[in-house]
Amino acid sequence: MSRYLLCKDCIDEMYLHPEDQKNGYHQRRVYIPKAKLPDGLKVIITTKDKDSTTREEIPVTKLKCDTCDGFIEQGTPCVAVTHWRGSAEPKAWEGEYGQA
Repeated sequence: MSRYLLCKDCIDEMYLHPEDQKNGYHQRRVYIPKAKLPDGLKVIITTKDKDSTTREEIPVTKLKCDTCDGFIEQGTPCVAVTHWRGSAEPKAWEGEYGQA
């Protein structure tokens, strides 16, 4: 499964190729009218070398578009996209990134 967040300028990007659809991939697109940064969102970086593993958690302070790498400002529209293969649709995650 893959999850993506797209800014208002990239909303029409990222569709499944027909060949991927033939091979059992699915896509869910959820329009989010007002984006928000989820509380406690972190990026976890794990580095392994021959002797040790290092894990670093970095707090996220702004949302970024997974297509153009631009910032998604809180309160602006965006789209959450999920890709998966198989019959079981993944659990919804999109609500964490939207304001009421």
